Amino acid sequence: MPELSHLLRVPYLYLGRDINTGLDCYGLLMEVFRLYGIVIPDYLPRGRVVGDAGRMAELLGWTETCPEFSDPPLAVLMSRTCGGHHAGVYIGEGRIIHTGAETGCVIERRAKLKRDIIGFYAWSEQ
Repeated sequence: MPELSHLLRVPYLYLGRDINTGLDCYGLLMEVFRLYGIVIPDYLPRGRVVGDAGRMAELLGWTETCPEFSDPPLAVLMSRTCGGHHAGVYIGEGRIIHTGAETGCVIERRAKLKRDIIGFYAWSEQ
């Protein structure tokens, strides 16, 4: 597993894609996958993402999987209590790295986020 501790100092920035200025949840996902040697494409939401998160993941090139049977990194799609969707990365050993306006980048236990998790997704190269 690559070293990720330097990401814990990166602030949250809406639509952020640069670790020097800030990352949003998908920017962090892109960076963590890059550190694992996997380049995934960007997307920029046009307004608020609505609808089925699993369908959205499929359209972006992700395949639903189970963390018990797949190696990290895995994208984790989550719901937000305020509405909308959120992404993080399952990095193994029951841990998920994600970012938010209130916390910046954090690593939390999967069990703590369990009620918000919609699914785990592996990157399927296009």
